[in-house]
Amino acid sequence: MISCYQSEAEAAVKAELSYQEYLYKVLQQHTVVRVDNSVNTKIKKARFPFIKSLEEYDFTYQPKMDEKLIRELATLTSSQRQRILSLSGLREWERPTKQWHLA
Repeated sequence: MISCYQSEAEAAVKAELSYQEYLYKVLQQHTVVRVDNSVNTKIKKARFPFIKSLEEYDFTYQPKMDEKLIRELATLTSSQRQRILSLSGLREWERPTKQWHLA
């Protein structure tokens, strides 16, 4: 947070932002950095042999997997995904698990 506050303060003065707006922007950036660091740390701890994004994943390897559904679920928040999985009638052991190593 310390690294970005000075540049944000200068930008806030130029844009004539209120203190609350300035603070909101700094905290927003801080949150993004923390989430990124958290994700990167978890990926490192997982020791995956390689990392694939959803765009790189080969859906032909798993023909039963619905590519359109997976891509749609990726755009939702975790609470929305949970609600959809709950409403879909999937039993607990049929739901996607941590075995889906897509970062």
